[in-house]
Amino acid sequence: MGVPAADKSFEDKEVKIFSGNFELKAPSDDDEYYYFEGYASTFGNVDRHRHVIVKGAFTKSLQTFMPKLVNQHQMWTPIGRIDTAYEDEHGLYVKGRMPKDNTDARNVASLMKMGALDSFSIGFNTLDKEERDGIRYIKEIALWEVSIVTLPANPNARITAVKSMNINDVKN
Repeated sequence: MGVPAADKSFEDKEVKIFSGNFELKAPSDDDEYYYFEGYASTFGNVDRHRHVIVKGAFTKSLQTFMPKLVNQHQMWTPIGRIDTAYEDEHGLYVKGRMPKDNTDARNVASLMKMGALDSFSIGFNTLDKEERDGIRYIKEIALWEVSIVTLPANPNARITAVKSMNINDVKN
């Protein structure tokens, strides 16, 4: 999960990892994408890094930038796109898609289908925070990416649905 030593552009970035379960929806044979949705972040709970994301933390960022979709925080390997991202009472809800003709996306979809990948993580810069009792309350975030990952920091953020997948879709 580290950044290569030669790449200094990511030194001040923070990575938040979240997890999720998902529901498999009916496949669509004529669609060219795998669709997914879920919570890339949740509000109010302490994660494994002793961080709490505060409701409203994403508001300004989402007005100017739609986060990129990558696999395992590999910024050089986009696997699809986030089409919709918004805050609700529970957290940051995202909907996106991955192209079926992309090998990396097929591999990720295959692992999502079997439940091996069911977690989200976000990459961001903290713009406003407050620290109390050893816990960092993050009040404003510049969100730059959402990742599908293996090991989450926040088990409350979940991939809740994946659709347009069948066994033929995930064979390479």
